[in-house]
Amino acid sequence: MLDSSEVFSNKYFILNKKLLILIFIWPYQKKHLGIFVNTFIILAIHTMMIPQIIRAVLEWQMEVKNVEILIENFGGLLYFQGTLSKYYSSIYLQKKLQQLFEQITYDWKGMHDDNEKAVLLRSWNIGRNLTIFYMTYMFFACIAFVTLPSVVPLMLDLLLPLNESRQLKLCYFAEYFIDQQKYFVYLFMHTFFGVSFTILIVTAVDSTFVSIVHHALGLYKVLEYRMKNVLHLIENNYQFNSLLAKDELHKYIVDSVKIHKKTIEFSEIVQRIYSDCFFFVTILVLLFLSIVTIQLVMNLNNPPDFMRIGFMMMRCAVPCKLTAGPLLTMDLATSGNILRTAMSYFTVVASFS
Repeated sequence: MLDSSEVFSNKYFILNKKLLILIFIWPYQKKHLGIFVNTFIILAIHTMMIPQIIRAVLEWQMEVKNVEILIENFGGLLYFQGTLSKYYSSIYLQKKLQQLFEQITYDWKGMHDDNEKAVLLRSWNIGRNLTIFYMTYMFFACIAFVTLPSVVPLMLDLLLPLNESRQLKLCYFAEYFIDQQKYFVYLFMHTFFGVSFTILIVTAVDSTFVSIVHHALGLYKVLEYRMKNVLHLIENNYQFNSLLAKDELHKYIVDSVKIHKKTIEFSEIVQRIYSDCFFFVTILVLLFLSIVTIQLVMNLNNPPDFMRIGFMMMRCAVPCKLTAGPLLTMDLATSGNILRTAMSYFTVVASFS
């Protein structure tokens, strides 16, 4: 087993490592402390969910129901469930994630060709840049979502004062059975830290997944580079026609086959770890986006809420996709093209043997 200091220690994965450490799903942390922190974070998220559910139930029992409250609280419940499903999966699958993390380290240590390392580093760098972008966006989204309902009334009191101060609002409708205006600071801090936990979970899990996928894509790009390089070795083989050149060509092809097999196995492990969780989350996201769209329509005449919800929807204007470099989209069609190209290279090599 590798030491923790050897895994994800370079600049391309260090942010993912720190995020995982913050929410204690880094496989190398102390188990008992991890259980304590995991339990605390889960309970903290539930302390936001339960007041939302209570408020929704109370609203449903009223003769005149506020549909906006019911819709927003249902959307919040979907978000919390999606976040918790990612957290539960990461906790449960820590050993398999550790296997992936160590395999990435072994893959790097096993590379000795500088050109192949450069190819892999380009793919790693894309994952790193996406992690930085995602972290930055989620940070500002968290700040905006939590603070706008309370900051806007304060600003309006300064710019357009009324006879009495405007009521401060939390970022979601909840029932705590206390005077929310009197204890607003405490409730606001509770909300801020609770939402921050969810943002950390989503950012850590998603960005780590993206970095892992880009490692797999990097291995495929390395394989593509090796297949192209085979043609040069074949030319040298026929030019010098030496036994040494033939042995070198044979070893190069065998190593390429091993890399191809290892990459497929790595991709299958990623698939097994994330497929069920992400399928469930995708369903929740579809429902959540539908609810947010309804909220946007309902809040067209309410600028603060419209801005807050609109900020959440801004990212949805850009298609969410994983890419290998600026040209290749990671989807079924692209994977088929890559495999078809690889097979064609192997066919060319086989024709010369």
